[in-house]
Amino acid sequence: MCLAALLTVMAVLPAITTDLFWISLADPLLVGVLLLAIRSIAVPPFTALVRDGRIAGNTRTGIRPLVPAFLLLCLVEALSALSASGADGLGGLCAILHIEPGPGLEGALAACALALGIICPPLRHEDVIMALSDVRDREDRNQRRVLVELVNCGWVLFLSDLAFPSGIALPGSGVTGWFSGLGLLGARLILVVLVLGGLRTTGQERSSRLTALFAGLALLIALAGRFAT
Repeated sequence: MCLAALLTVMAVLPAITTDLFWISLADPLLVGVLLLAIRSIAVPPFTALVRDGRIAGNTRTGIRPLVPAFLLLCLVEALSALSASGADGLGGLCAILHIEPGPGLEGALAACALALGIICPPLRHEDVIMALSDVRDREDRNQRRVLVELVNCGWVLFLSDLAFPSGIALPGSGVTGWFSGLGLLGARLILVVLVLGGLRTTGQERSSRLTALFAGLALLIALAGRFAT
């Protein structure tokens, strides 16, 4: 069920072009919540127990780590309604930004995507091993690891679509637009991976203060862009 839901989410994301009849299903809040739910089912949230400087085990933390990410997704939904009323999900945002570029909305969405990447980064291999230490069945562990890799790919794709909606090709753009969207998708994914890698290298992953900073910045940018127009 998780795999079916994950493949559905990845299929409805615009990624390359909005020329799909099911593009209206790519609502940021719906897609984000589904990805978080699949991630929490595949690898339940945990906190490492450290004793004498060594990891001695882990304890489940329930849904607490997912609450800030859910609030950020609600913020994205609110900002979309505020700055682009009538937009139909990510496809609608893309269409509006192509017709009438909005630096305020684009900056706010990029800040929200960065905040989501900070508070809920892709799971590391070590995280998966620690979280699944209580799972005894080898086949179950292997299946969960594969699912986690796919969830990480879906999460990065979602963040790239959210941060750069104007890089998605519009319907009716033809073969040229499709190849342009494909090239921009590769560039967007590389940029998102580099940013996430930089956060991991500098140790800023899961920083509550940095997440709150970018969430507030997103709100200020959106309000400034709204009042400027």
